[in-house]
Amino acid sequence: MGFTISDIAKARFRPVVVARIGQAVLDRESTAAVALIAGAIVTVGACLLALPDRMVSREMTWDLLFNLEGAWHLRNGHVPHVDFHDPLGALNFLLTAIGFELVGVSPRAFIVGELLAVAGLFAAALVAVRRRLPLLPGVLFVSFACLLVLKPVNVGDHVHFFTFAMAYNAMGWSALTVLSVILFLPPRGVPEAGWLDTVTGALLLLALFHLKITYFAAGLAELAAALIIAPPIQRRALRWIGAGGLVVAHALAPPNAPYLADIFATLGSGAANTDPVGVVILLFANLPELCLLAIGVLMAAWLWRSGRAPVGLPLATVLLMAIACGVLLQNTQERGLVLSTAVALLLYDRFRGDPATARRPVSNWMLLALLVLPAASVLKQSVSLAGYAVEAVHSTTLFTFEKGTALEGLSVPRSGGSLIQDMRARPGREHDVFSAIRASGVGEEEVSQYEYAQSLLDAAALFDDPARRDSAIVVLDQVNPLSFVLRRPPPRGGALWLDLSFPWRSAEEALGDAAHVMVPKFPTYRAVTRAAFERYRSYIAGNFPVHAENRSWLLYSRR
Repeated sequence: MGFTISDIAKARFRPVVVARIGQAVLDRESTAAVALIAGAIVTVGACLLALPDRMVSREMTWDLLFNLEGAWHLRNGHVPHVDFHDPLGALNFLLTAIGFELVGVSPRAFIVGELLAVAGLFAAALVAVRRRLPLLPGVLFVSFACLLVLKPVNVGDHVHFFTFAMAYNAMGWSALTVLSVILFLPPRGVPEAGWLDTVTGALLLLALFHLKITYFAAGLAELAAALIIAPPIQRRALRWIGAGGLVVAHALAPPNAPYLADIFATLGSGAANTDPVGVVILLFANLPELCLLAIGVLMAAWLWRSGRAPVGLPLATVLLMAIACGVLLQNTQERGLVLSTAVALLLYDRFRGDPATARRPVSNWMLLALLVLPAASVLKQSVSLAGYAVEAVHSTTLFTFEKGTALEGLSVPRSGGSLIQDMRARPGREHDVFSAIRASGVGEEEVSQYEYAQSLLDAAALFDDPARRDSAIVVLDQVNPLSFVLRRPPPRGGALWLDLSFPWRSAEEALGDAAHVMVPKFPTYRAVTRAAFERYRSYIAGNFPVHAENRSWLLYSRR
């Protein structure tokens, strides 16, 4: 690089030396150095998540169990969208099922699945930064793409809201951001994207299809737009059209027909977010990031109007802004427009390659300013992982499942149990009165994580009887986790997640394979439990006479 440490010390950080240091980290390209530094950062993050003995879930523990139950279906040989139904793709469950094979049937298999996803995203992100980004932005981008998935917090939530719920959203956002960089950030030194870029883009699209259809649709929209506005993609249009066509052909192939049927059935039942009031509220909740995206669009338009950028740059930023908003509106998340990182890198690349900007003394500071957003994201993700590790190792306020169920090692906050105990002590009350009281509290779930954990232990106690072992169980709540919790064969034919806006299976499909039906007295979502019991009441009455009851459950068993 033309200078040594002693030169820097003697210069006492004169502006010219600072400029040369900045030039080295902002302009020097080295995929090997990016892989080494970013790999070290990601490895530390993975250790913070995976090494603690306890796995902490502060929010929506039932959503983690939804993933574990889906993986348990796969491990028992069930076919997704045939033996069980859900609009999500099977990749979300397949990763955890592989984790079962590697570390056994426990919640930690979910973390193993996340690590597998991160390994794939790390390789894809390295392909994306190769010949595109120099050292510092390359390290930031690869670290961002991987830590986004490792971070035990839902996308857009506060750093201390530890949860493994909806991890597929983090995977989807990460893969979509990597695809955006490949499609819209032109490689340097070559006129078009190479074969490795094309293969990586196709694999990302394939993964998005089997993860969640929302991200797959966004990825296809990006590819179609890139064929129109991105010259490196246009120069190899046939190659990219062929790769995209193969992915679409796979998506429409007969083996995926049940998956598509579940998706269309869900859309037909009104699951898509089309409420204009809700759309406006959700967008206003993301106003700061929307403003950042809008500023990026205005900067891109200014560069184009001043003749310093092609028209494809403002068009790409507008497209990424629209796709980010569209994906957010169809997700169960309140905040997080992750594609803003891709927009920042597009602008960084344009300013970096602009001769007028390069001649100015402040050019390095301008480039650094454009990296503030990805750097802040990496810092936020790192803080979240560090806080999670501290809580998992040192917290004394957690309840941890011990041996006896498949939940061993899972920990939840030991709080929120007083109200449920009070309701249990009052006979003659409607079972879901408790949920109504809890739901009236602002920002609270209908049951706390500790109360939910206790109810699962109560359910397990009902099946200590040898006469009830090795038989399928259906739970009339949002999620049916007891097959995984008790390590018994899951039922066939039902929905993996019950929701008022999702399609409902017939009683014969949902309950026909079950030997037992469990109705929670204190459900995670009382509206779903009430709707399910009303829908299946006559079938239960004719096939499942009341068999047992304890403080948390009503158990109905077949004759």
